Amino acid sequence: MPSPIDAVITWVDGDDPVLRAKQRQYFKVNENDGVTSTTRFADCNEIFYCISAILKNAPFIARIFIVTDNQVPPVIAQIAQRFGTGAADKITVVDHREIFAGYTQYLPTFNSTSIEGMLHRIPDLSERYVYFNDDFIIANPLTEDDFFIANRPVLRGRWRSTRGLAFTANQRARMLAGKWHIKGKLFSYKEYQYLAAKLFGDVTRYFWHDHTPHPFYRPDLDSYFADNDDVLRDNVKFRLRDPSQFDTMSLANALDIAKGGATLRSPSLTYFKATDKRNPARYMARKQAELAKNQSDFLCVQDVNRLPDDVRQAMTAWLDDIVFG
Repeated sequence: MPSPIDAVITWVDGDDPVLRAKQRQYFKVNENDGVTSTTRFADCNEIFYCISAILKNAPFIARIFIVTDNQVPPVIAQIAQRFGTGAADKITVVDHREIFAGYTQYLPTFNSTSIEGMLHRIPDLSERYVYFNDDFIIANPLTEDDFFIANRPVLRGRWRSTRGLAFTANQRARMLAGKWHIKGKLFSYKEYQYLAAKLFGDVTRYFWHDHTPHPFYRPDLDSYFADNDDVLRDNVKFRLRDPSQFDTMSLANALDIAKGGATLRSPSLTYFKATDKRNPARYMARKQAELAKNQSDFLCVQDVNRLPDDVRQAMTAWLDDIVFG
């Protein structure tokens, strides 16, 4: 019989003065840098909607683990108030020191890629679990089969060619070598995923996933990293994101695909990113229409803190309607 399904959510309160003090020990905050900017660590309480949507639309989730850096998420009290103490009792806070046990020389870390690489080490975590960023929202009622077929994760995404990735890496190398007139991506979501597939040899394509909740079968990662501890250490040692890191979700995908007969589905995602939009209100209206038309199962809402106050209030009303309407 398959094991229960847990949820894992990573969360940080970027306004925490203790966290800010830690950050200043290791890097200077650059507001124009997507890696060290305070907005990268900002919290607009998206996690409340993330957890509320899990409770409403994925009631088969047994427990919810929130992974933090020595912080107490206020969302637990909010969930207790909205859903009752029984719902709040399903939530457990896990500190970075627990998942980095034996690897604490790499703490503190401010690197989501490093943290994601250690989530399978949460004490008492079920063999089957779904990983959420705190800005992921389940927009429709789902069943277990939307995430797992028996013990096999449902992989959401599509195959992509590796063509063009070498050019991206070359442009970045030239830029970092001092040729600042060269425009290069310092970090590429596609490259992170490709580097995971490349762990298994040279490939001409890789299975690309989008910003959706990701199911994991923990024994696959336990077994792989037991045999490849050096790979794990090399990937989680960076306190800030590094172009050499691979994406753990993509590694899990590759492990499952290697078994043969993986279940592949579309992302079913509406993706909202507020950064640098000329007309945020019009952009949000377009995304609302997109979600309604496509009946997407998932909504990702990034950079909400960058929205003007009136649009942010409209966003809150939209999320209220999705989760509680």
